[in-house]
Amino acid sequence: MSARHDSGSGGHERERGFRGWLNRRIGLDDLLRHALDEPIPGGARFAYIFGSGLLFIFVSQIVTGVFLALYYVPSADHAHTTVAYITKQVTGGSLLRSLHAYGASAMVVVLLLHLSQTYIYGAYKGRREILWLSGCVLFGLVLGMAFTGYLLPWDQRAYFATAVGTNAAGEVPLIGESLKRMMHLCPPCKPHFSFPKGRRGGTHR
Repeated sequence: MSARHDSGSGGHERERGFRGWLNRRIGLDDLLRHALDEPIPGGARFAYIFGSGLLFIFVSQIVTGVFLALYYVPSADHAHTTVAYITKQVTGGSLLRSLHAYGASAMVVVLLLHLSQTYIYGAYKGRREILWLSGCVLFGLVLGMAFTGYLLPWDQRAYFATAVGTNAAGEVPLIGESLKRMMHLCPPCKPHFSFPKGRRGGTHR
């Protein structure tokens, strides 16, 4: 009993010593207290779950995306073939692809809900302007990831849906054509409509 108690207390002391070592260098406890120990006005509510939901979906997208990238080939010749191989041949491939595809849509929806909740509740006020602006930047990045990822199956639905999106962006006044060329990822002198798969896949990653 005494040996077990001593080993337990020794582990606690080592943990406390390591935390002390971190605190002396980066102020770990102060950072955690500042980030997590903030009182929520009105207590916990259902409206406050969107941030945690976004984190869960984000982690799911990373995990499923890494596994899909092991088989996917970002080229015009092999993209559709590898997607079909993932769906039909790889064990659990259809599930992984479905989780990744539907997770992308869910992430956009939950992010819109999260930004709406933040705006309606005024959570961007009180020295939180930078947090709000960073959230808007992340929203743009999420939309960009969803847009570039939609083309990767390289089927007719993905191709023409992406064409609709790029053509709509081309109608923006003043910067429309430049924005459209940037979304195509094509050289400006190339008049025909094409999507270099390698660069599109790299952009999505």
